[in-house]
Amino acid sequence: MAAPNNPGLSRVRISTTSGGVFTNIGYVRDWGMDRGSEGGTVRKWLGGQALIAGDRTLSGDIGYDWDDGDTNGQSIAETAWANGSDVHLQVCPKGTAAGAKVFQFAAKIDSCPLTGAADGEAVEGTFGYTGDVTTLTTITLA
Repeated sequence: MAAPNNPGLSRVRISTTSGGVFTNIGYVRDWGMDRGSEGGTVRKWLGGQALIAGDRTLSGDIGYDWDDGDTNGQSIAETAWANGSDVHLQVCPKGTAAGAKVFQFAAKIDSCPLTGAADGEAVEGTFGYTGDVTTLTTITLA
């Protein structure tokens, strides 16, 4: 039986290059990764029909506690959003220890809104992304 997800261990990491060094994106509160498809069709012929799946899609969001001193992970994502450049993400559901299985893929950052309380105590951010499904791999960390 697989170990349950531990939100204290769950991480999302980012890099500017595929084989580069991956950096944590601040303190990740939550993340989502939607693997779906769009544009499916039904082909019908005499005596039957078949569903033809559409193009595979990959998208999601990363919720985190914003840190204005984070010049690594958050900064990479914000710069990529501003420039429209690709990043490489690792979604690490069970942490980043040796032997952990992670999802790795190229992506574009679509949005990066911030929300905060009037008292200025906590600022929360979200990065929305669209992934390149052809680069999606599952790897085991060494």
